[in-house]
Order: sequence, then structure tokens, then C-alpha cells
Amino acid sequence: MVVLPFENLSGDPKNDYLADAITDDLTSDLSHVTGAFVIARSSAYTYRGKPTDVRRLNSELGVRYAVTGSVRRLATKLRVNVQLASTESGNQLWTGRVDEALDDIGSWQDGIVTRIATTLGVTMVDIEGARSARERPINPDEFDLILRARSLRRRINPPCQRCSASRASL
Repeated sequence: MVVLPFENLSGDPKNDYLADAITDDLTSDLSHVTGAFVIARSSAYTYRGKPTDVRRLNSELGVRYAVTGSVRRLATKLRVNVQLASTESGNQLWTGRVDEALDDIGSWQDGIVTRIATTLGVTMVDIEGARSARERPINPDEFDLILRARSLRRRINPPCQRCSASRASL
């Protein structure tokens, strides 16, 4: 998955930092989702300000999904729109919007990113679960080997404790 740089729709370049901060934090948080492969921030930022057909990202970056979004500062709140798209088909798979009061800059940023990352993590698990069911091997021995490999991977690389704790508290 790649989190493309969010767009600042506020009309004021001074607010670019808001879009960058949300992009950076979301990239970091999504990288903690078990089994997720997230493209590095520096690679994603090469697409900044360029119109990008998400289907190109499949061959250019080797990802199945792209997260795109925008940030708009309104009078007393911040509005963040987020989309999850398939890089194979170009179809939009999920969209969400978060409005947050601008009272305390630190708490609203953490709140926005946590809500988006949690929702995207759950959405990705659902999407990949459906994909796996469609692509399940017909040969039972193949499927058994897949299950054994997943189990071994979890033992070698257990989920991040910080991520498990944050999911459990939601």
C-alpha cells in the first residue's frame, strides 16, 4: 500500500504542513498493521503535486492499494477526506471523512490519524480476506502450507505491542 501525499485544499500554502503531518502519521500508523506492506514516505512523496492514475502505482511501486486524501482548514475545524483505491482496477474501495475542531492541535491530529488508520486497517483485513477466499487454492495441501507459513511468520515476527494495545482500547 502507498499513502500518497494528501492535498491541502485550504487555498493557503501555509497549511501544507497539516497535509504533510497527516500523511506522515498515517504512513507510520498503517505500517504497524499486521501483514501490511507500506511504501516509504520518501518514495510516496515523489508523486506530490502530480496527477496520478492509481493504476500506474501497481506496476511502478508493486502495491495493490493507494490511500489518497485531502485536508481543508475551515474556520474552526479541520476536514480530512480519505480514499482507498485498488491499484489493479482503479476502483475506489472505501471513503471516509473526519471533521475535527481545531482547539488543541496535538490531540486532534492524533485523533484523526488514529481513527483513519484503525478504519483502514479493518477495511484492509476485510478486503484481503475476501480476496483470499476468492483465490483460495483448490489443492488442500497448498492451503495447508499457506496456513503453516502464516503461523510461522506470526511466531517469527509477532504483532507490535503498541499497535495491539491501541486497537484493544478502541
